Amino acid sequence: MSCRRIFTLVLIAICLVVPQVSFAKESVNLHVLMWAGDPTRFWVEQVKRLDDANPDITVSVTQVAWGKYTEQLQVMIASGAAPDVAMVHDSFITGYADKRLLRPLTPYMKANPIDTDDFWAPALNAFKWKGTQYSIPYDLANLGLYYNKDMLDTAGIAYPDGNWTWHDLRLNAIKLSRPQTANTTVTFGFQPILPNQLHLIYYFVASYGGNFFNADHSVSNFDSQEIENTISFLTNLQNTDRAMGGLFTNGTAGLTWQFPGFGSGLIKATFGWDVAPAPIGPAGRAIAIAGSSFGLPTGSAHPEEGWQIVKWLSGPEVQKSLAEDGRVPARKSRLRYAKPSTGVPVRFREAFIDTLSENAPIVPFNPKWAEIEAIWVEEMKPVMAGTTPPKYALSRIKSKADQLLSGK
Repeated sequence: MSCRRIFTLVLIAICLVVPQVSFAKESVNLHVLMWAGDPTRFWVEQVKRLDDANPDITVSVTQVAWGKYTEQLQVMIASGAAPDVAMVHDSFITGYADKRLLRPLTPYMKANPIDTDDFWAPALNAFKWKGTQYSIPYDLANLGLYYNKDMLDTAGIAYPDGNWTWHDLRLNAIKLSRPQTANTTVTFGFQPILPNQLHLIYYFVASYGGNFFNADHSVSNFDSQEIENTISFLTNLQNTDRAMGGLFTNGTAGLTWQFPGFGSGLIKATFGWDVAPAPIGPAGRAIAIAGSSFGLPTGSAHPEEGWQIVKWLSGPEVQKSLAEDGRVPARKSRLRYAKPSTGVPVRFREAFIDTLSENAPIVPFNPKWAEIEAIWVEEMKPVMAGTTPPKYALSRIKSKADQLLSGK
């Protein structure tokens, strides 16, 4: 029996108890690539557990700054030093698949299956391209409305009850905003959604009933009325109402729309805070099912062993720990554990778990996403500055995006 076969049988038998793997005759050095940052801390700890529990293998981690991550992965693959496992953000998946930076997982999933029925379907589908699974999700980065309790109390505003619409947010953001005086600092109602956060803008658009592209990504919809209404709402909130600005983390913005992991940076906040369900738009509430995953880079030396690591990191035991760390796991069976061990935010489950049955669109990433996002960022600068009407800029974005999508 081969070493890899022994590896497979032993790991399947006991990986739900301890992350232990056994090789018969040879040691194996495995390498995991991750992006740097505090949320990655959890995953570095899990890999260390795997490494410590298995004397026959060495599992090392390389962390790369977010802005350099894709470039580093490409360099490693081109130089013949591909990592055995790599983190894959949902915004990367179509570009990586198109450039063949990832191995299709079909043969590994057939030879050594995972329980795909246990994964939240939109999350699993977010890491497919043209029907092929390229990575396995580990979390759901859905959105909630964080609020500064102290600021709302001072303004006499009731905490968001889960039925707030975007119109309600606007009215209350205006109440929370105040100009700077000799004795006070300027505050804003809502921390801005930045033009380069196109994936966040998408969920705003989805709550207005819009979509960036048609079904086969051959034509964009950037000039649609739904997208114009969305951008007009944001520009009015910023430039007319003067209610969008500041930072939630330093107490200069009373409301912000963010992911579950955002709360980990608020543990030492000097103000009271909590989180409520995301606001409701004209087309309902759009729950973001974004997130991250693990995949097998092309050219990796140990794909079967890498697959075992992917299985374990996305498996029930680690997913339970992830849930208890204040994240939303991709596995449905682990959702019952999803609540920060600190008990804060108190309304975590109401905001991030109880809303999962609502509209959960997948961000329509495609291989041209990064180029289209760059166009969006540039064209939105004068719009957010209040010098260009949204309709004009959106028409220009559509024209440029359609040219990219057509391949001309």
